[in-house]
Amino acid sequence: MTPLPVRKKDVSRINGVLLLTPKKSAPFEDLYLKVRAREQWLVSDEALKLLPETSPQHAHAREWQIRADSTAKLASYLKRMALSSSDWLLDIGCGNGWQSHLLARHTQANVLAIDINLQELEQGARVFSRDNLTFAYLDLFSGCLQPQTFKFVLAGSCLQYFPDAISLIDLGLDLLMPGGEFHIIDSPFYQPAGVMAAKQRSLDYYRQLGFGQMSEYYHHHNIAIFDEYNSEFLYKKPPEAGKGTNPFPWIKLVP
Repeated sequence: MTPLPVRKKDVSRINGVLLLTPKKSAPFEDLYLKVRAREQWLVSDEALKLLPETSPQHAHAREWQIRADSTAKLASYLKRMALSSSDWLLDIGCGNGWQSHLLARHTQANVLAIDINLQELEQGARVFSRDNLTFAYLDLFSGCLQPQTFKFVLAGSCLQYFPDAISLIDLGLDLLMPGGEFHIIDSPFYQPAGVMAAKQRSLDYYRQLGFGQMSEYYHHHNIAIFDEYNSEFLYKKPPEAGKGTNPFPWIKLVP
């Protein structure tokens, strides 16, 4: 495997997960896991192996079908890019790594799957084993990653957990090597006039769930921020599309 594109020379490992930054007490991690358990998003190791395929009776069967469709399209896109075994792909906010694993299966590139949720990272490292897939605990803004070293950066279903979308986008673009691409999929964005109403809906939802404090960690980003970047919408939900259609945009950004 091509050496990790990180500034650290000595990297420790816990249960198959690289600790690229020191493990810190994270109130968000504990709260997130409790919320996901209540929402029935957490899965067993056996169920994780099958994702995004789930039973039609699963509580989130429709959502998983949307994720399956977007992941298949993304994997097809990566195949056309013809990444090599010396290239690196960064998967930001990988969670338990089901999508990272599928991407690693469809490309020769090395996949670095990062998160600040150690429990889910450990599950991913336990369930998935590929030479071109590495799970790592990492504070993305720590400066640990080498700039201009990734051929492809992905933020899948995670931008809503970053308070500052612009800082994340700028960092993702800075990590790209010449000719690289930054893709954002399966995260909600809102028209400027709809941001406040979306915030209230989320607050109401988490209060009903019994975890009102989670609304402090769930952020609502204005889709107009992409007007300031060299961006392309590879997918937008058609205005006339039905309820079962993927509501989330697929956005490609390049420096």
